[in-house]
Amino acid sequence: MDKKQLQGLLVICLILIVYSWWFMPKPPEEQKNKNLPENFDSLRSDTSANTIVSNKNTQIITENTEPVFSDTSKSIREKYGEWLPGLKGEEKVILLENKDIKISLNTKGGRIQEVALKNYKTWEKKPLILFDSNSCTMNWKFTTGNRIFDLVEFYYISHERNVFARENDTAEVSLLLLLSDGKKVEINYSLAGEGFDLFCDIICTGFKEDLASSNNPLEFTWTDRLIRLERDLKYNRQHATINFQYANGDFENLSETKNEYQQESMPTPVRWVSFKDKFFSSAIISDATFEGGLVKSEVNEADTLHVKNFSMQMYFPWDKVLSGEGKFHFYFGPNNYLRLKKVSAGFEKNIYLGWGIFGWVNRYVIIPVFNWLEKYFTNYGLIIFLLVFIIKLGLFPLTYKSYLSMAKTKVLKPELDELKKKHGDDMTRFQQESMKLYKSAGVNPLGGCIPQLLQIPILFAMFTFFPSSIELRQKAFLWAPDLSTYDSILDLPFTIPFYGSHISLFTILMTASTLIYTWMNQQMTAAATGQMKFLSYAMPVIFMFVLNSFPAALTYYYFLSNIITFGQMALIRSFVDENKIRQEIEQNKLKPPKQKSAFQRRLEEAAKARGVKVK
Repeated sequence: MDKKQLQGLLVICLILIVYSWWFMPKPPEEQKNKNLPENFDSLRSDTSANTIVSNKNTQIITENTEPVFSDTSKSIREKYGEWLPGLKGEEKVILLENKDIKISLNTKGGRIQEVALKNYKTWEKKPLILFDSNSCTMNWKFTTGNRIFDLVEFYYISHERNVFARENDTAEVSLLLLLSDGKKVEINYSLAGEGFDLFCDIICTGFKEDLASSNNPLEFTWTDRLIRLERDLKYNRQHATINFQYANGDFENLSETKNEYQQESMPTPVRWVSFKDKFFSSAIISDATFEGGLVKSEVNEADTLHVKNFSMQMYFPWDKVLSGEGKFHFYFGPNNYLRLKKVSAGFEKNIYLGWGIFGWVNRYVIIPVFNWLEKYFTNYGLIIFLLVFIIKLGLFPLTYKSYLSMAKTKVLKPELDELKKKHGDDMTRFQQESMKLYKSAGVNPLGGCIPQLLQIPILFAMFTFFPSSIELRQKAFLWAPDLSTYDSILDLPFTIPFYGSHISLFTILMTASTLIYTWMNQQMTAAATGQMKFLSYAMPVIFMFVLNSFPAALTYYYFLSNIITFGQMALIRSFVDENKIRQEIEQNKLKPPKQKSAFQRRLEEAAKARGVKVK
């Protein structure tokens, strides 16, 4: 083969290669964003003055010719405008965590995707997820002119990977939404080295002219189907609600016990709103206060995986966002009283500690003593025992007075029984003669009741303290695997009305000890009437039905309280001389009657006015 033939062959091969490459069919581009129109790339790219190719027909558009778009293209550009670049991007999850909490942030929407509490488990011993994208949604809504934008639609840019906040340090994740015309939205999340507070700062750049005169505030929406975390779903629903506090300090909430649909508007500035479960809360707190909002609650009885369905719709003024005051923080954590006090003013009210004096006793007596005992002991059965012992020791002077009064009444009991036989069914006459006897003997018939009445605030304070104490959650003692719920020693195949489908042993022990205590009191006091006697024995049985599904810690406390009371009575009986009391009463009878007090005279006058004979 000569030189010319070789050159010709090489030229033919080169032509074939170029021809094959030029006319090779192009593979279809991978569709990264299926929710976007096919012509999105042509919209996002800068339009050339020389050539623009239409999707339907390949047309060369010369200079000074208006671009030709399909109807869909025009509507998208009109709808999104300068927000158009944010519709395309990469979706990735960034972990922000410390030793207590792990938060998943998603660059699609710049949103919280999941919140897991590291040191807690569900009642099924699974990881405790307080917030996830399957049950919860969050969104910020921007309104500019007549356009509304949901920030969850857009893609954010972040250079951070997974971030761990170490002790005494703060970790941050910045998410940036880049728009056209120099506009951008930046969301900065920060988390301290410990705790459950996630701080959020929203910074908007380039929106001053668009939003300064806008009458539409920044809108925050949050829907949450509370994930079931505890065993007793019915009891848990009775303790789940939406709490919120106004800027002036007024605290409000939706009803915990109602299962039907509830809705309440907040017409004045609001500091914080909380979705509160029995032991955990998810909340948003504003540094500069929301200007109002709306909360809703309802229950889906058929849904056994979720407790209640909550939602909030809050409004934040744009001028505060533009001035750099768009600072919020979220709380995803346990309802621990001391921890909640540090979150925000009044945030500890998420834990209901009782009304009036009962709440006061819990806040300033029970909780400080309980927390002090926690520093030295880890067994919560022992802590409750010591709590009962300390309280009973403090109340011992009242118990002594009560017993002494009952001992005096016991000495008079034979004479009171004689009066009852003498007057029979004439209760008015019997009461008059009884009072006359008490007066001559120098005995106050209410002396045994008043000390017991003074102990009632503590007994009722416990009624709200133990059901709300997360410290007892999943803490075992004796046969009770969890002191924060009922201790079932037998699950029944049927349900007893007002009682339940299980038997709580601590409740049985509490009831039995209360009946014994009632019987002992009956032996030391005047004979009660048939109705009163029946009621005194019926009340412990009624409480057995009421408390059967209450936390084991509560019924265990009441049982211990009765047992220690028996011990105190035995101790007092050992050094109280009933013969000496009898001699004292006999001496009082010989003394001249005391002059009636003004109060006594008024009582007698009132009795006479009703036609009752008074001697």
